Order: sequence, then C-alpha cells, then structure tokens
Amino acid sequence: MGLQQPLLAARSAAQRGATGELRDRAGMAIVGGLMLAGTLSIREIVQAQDDYGVWFVFAAPVGFFIYMVASIAETNRAPFDLPEAESELVAAT
Repeated sequence: MGLQQPLLAARSAAQRGATGELRDRAGMAIVGGLMLAGTLSIREIVQAQDDYGVWFVFAAPVGFFIYMVASIAETNRAPFDLPEAESELVAAT
C-alpha cells in the first residue's frame, strides 16, 4: 500500500502534465494572431483583421490547425481518448 500512493500520484501528475502541454500548444497557436494584430485588445484585433482584409485564420492557417487539434485533444475525443481506453485495449488481446 505504501508504494501504490506515490505511483498513483505520479500517474495523476503525468496526466495533468499532458493536459497542460495541450493548453500550452493551443495558447502558443493563438500568439500568431496576436502578433499579426499587435495588440491584446479584442476590438483592435477585429479592426486589424478588417484592415488586413482577411481573417487571421486564413493568414496563419498552421496556427489555426494546431489550435484546433489541441482543442479536440483537450476534450479527449477520438482519436485522442486512447490513454483512457488502454485497459480495454489490453483486455481485448
């Protein structure tokens, strides 16, 4: 019983770390749009997109793709739900 608790705590921390990494990636993907606008103000970001003539989604498609993938992974939907399904996958063999 003494070894079980630290192992469970380490596993929990590792899972939180993976979630934190996804949030970091999503946050860094947004930085591209903020750099294009040059501000953190929502109004000024909208105005910058209007002045630029195109939404920043189309100006920085790689950042948008990274943000979408990280957002879907954060919800633990398929195909990102495999860590939770590991015991089911092992049991099926």
